[in-house]
Order: sequence, then structure tokens, then C-alpha cells
Amino acid sequence: MARLPDEFISQLKSANDIVDMFRTYADLKKRGRIYVCCCPFHSEKTPSCTIYPENSSFYCFGCGVGGDIIKFVMLTDNVSYMEAVRTLAQRCGMTVPSQNPEERRRTQFRDRCLEINRETANFYYLNLLKGSDKTGLQYLKYYHIQPETVKKYAIGYASDDWQALHYHLRQKGYSDEELLTAGICHRNQHDKLYDKFRHRIIFPVVDFRGNVTAFGGRAVEQEKPPFLITEDTPVSSRNRTVFSLQIARNSENAKSMILAEDYFCTAAVYQAGFENVIAVPEDFTAYHAQAIMQYAKEIILISSSASGYGEIQKIRNLCSDAGLAVRVVGLQDAQDSAGFIRKYGNEAFRKIGRASCRE
Repeated sequence: MARLPDEFISQLKSANDIVDMFRTYADLKKRGRIYVCCCPFHSEKTPSCTIYPENSSFYCFGCGVGGDIIKFVMLTDNVSYMEAVRTLAQRCGMTVPSQNPEERRRTQFRDRCLEINRETANFYYLNLLKGSDKTGLQYLKYYHIQPETVKKYAIGYASDDWQALHYHLRQKGYSDEELLTAGICHRNQHDKLYDKFRHRIIFPVVDFRGNVTAFGGRAVEQEKPPFLITEDTPVSSRNRTVFSLQIARNSENAKSMILAEDYFCTAAVYQAGFENVIAVPEDFTAYHAQAIMQYAKEIILISSSASGYGEIQKIRNLCSDAGLAVRVVGLQDAQDSAGFIRKYGNEAFRKIGRASCRE
């Protein structure tokens, strides 16, 4: 990676207040010219993390994590160095200096993937609302998903067409290789591209900066697998993605986050009155636990989701290592939380949450 000019990095740090950024994640206390707080990166009751405004840095004497404001963004947003630099530059209106040709090529390609994802999300969203195939709308109506929730999550629909999205994006000027790398098309044995998602309710995955980084698709009938996700791409990694975390982290009950079975169940639980609901693409990993721990102190695990994320004890162990408590909520006579809410209603879902045993 090409080195950015020292003058630019210095200006970038000066233009972004590390104290303001820390306040999003922790309660700060001023002590003279410094600030202290409980570390966002490990569980503790006594503040051991110190913020130094004068040089825009921090250090935790409890876990040893520290660095400048760029490192802080890398840790909190779970992104690379250059992505953290771009985030800070966008935040204060600065332009990242041009780098060597290879670095510029990677940056341009990443931006191209984000453009494809944004166009894809819009295509599926409009297809749900205005397309001739009403299967998606009927499925959402069956589960009582309201228009406000559809808009909140930009829910879309992929019709049972092998090349509808491929044709649309080629018309927009994107190449087959770009669509393959973005993960929204695959190539068959005859060297022809086809759409990855078909006959599914589509959920765009949105990061903290508002970028669409990936997609999840829930089958509307008996297709296998019942839930399909985008592979790893230049703009997303499945073992680091936490769906709806950008919403849950700002909720009143962010300290206790509900781990739903999939993205569709997340929307159903959110609509039932729980803004603190999240999901992960597939197996629950240490990266997911670390990302959630930056905002929450416990995970409320819906027991039907354990089969999708791994054994409950495995999740307990990963959460314990990250400093997260785990509370298990069992569902009765329902395949998942969306089905439970449809059958028994919002209040019944709230009751089982309150009655569950804290462990």
C-alpha cells in the first residue's frame, strides 16, 4: 500500500475530533486534559481506556489496544486502513490524495462494486413494488410486513428469472467480470451469466456509511437453501457482517441485542417493536461477537437460530470471550421468530423475552 502524505494524515486527524467519535461508543469522563472511559473493545467495569485529544489517540491499559483515530475507526467499523481513512475524509469533507496506479485501481474497483450493489438494491426494491410478479408482495402480506418496514430495510424481490438483473446491469454499462466479482451473478457451464438470487425476498446489507455491501435472499417457497447470502467480495466479508447493526446500535435497548434467525426475521422482530435486533449471515464467529460487543453487553439468542449459527454452547463461548452475556429465548410451535409473530402476535413475542432465564 502506498504511503499517504504525512501532511494529509495530520490534517485528517485534526479535522476529526476523537473525543466526539468516542462518545458514540462510551460514556466519557474528563480528567484534566484527557478523557477516560470503559474500553469499547473489552468488557470492564472500571474505566481503563484513556483518550488523548492533543494528538488524537487512545490507549486502554486493560487490554492494551490503542492507536490513533484511524485505528479507532478500523476497530469500530471493522474496516481496513484505507477504508478508515476514506471514512474520516468523507466525514470532514477532505479528499484522499491520489496513490500509485495499483492502489487507485483497487479503490476504483471497490467503488464500482458499491455502485453495482446500489443499483442492484434499487432494481430489486422497484421490482417488489412495481414489478408484474406479485409473489414478493403476497409473501410479505402473509407475514404482515408493513410498507414502513419495507422502506426501512429497502426490501426487494428477485423474480423467478435467470437473467433479469444481469440484463439490467449490462444495460447500465457494467461488465460480466464486474458482476461476477460483486457476487450478484454466477457463471454456468456454458460460460453464460445468471442471477444469483431468484424467487426470493431480498435484503440489502448496509454499512455505517450507508453503502450497500452485500445481499441476503429468503426463499418464498421451498427453494434450497432457504436463505442465501452474497459470497465474500471486495466490499464485504461474511464472517464480519452483522445485519442491521447500524440500526440496533442507536436503539434505546442497544445494550441487549436480539440475534434473529435471518434478515427476514430481523425485519419481523423490528416491526414488532424491537429496534435492537440483528442477524449474521451464517455461522456465528468471534468477529461477530467482537463487533456486537462494541455496543451491547448481552445477546438475546432466539433458540431456533442456533441451528443456523452453530450450537448454543459454541455461541456462549465466543460471546464469553468477547465479554458478552447470552440469554436464550425459546419459541414454541413456530419454525422461526417471523412465523411466531405472525401466528401469536407482537405481545406474545415480548412475553417470552421477559420470561426467559438470564444465564
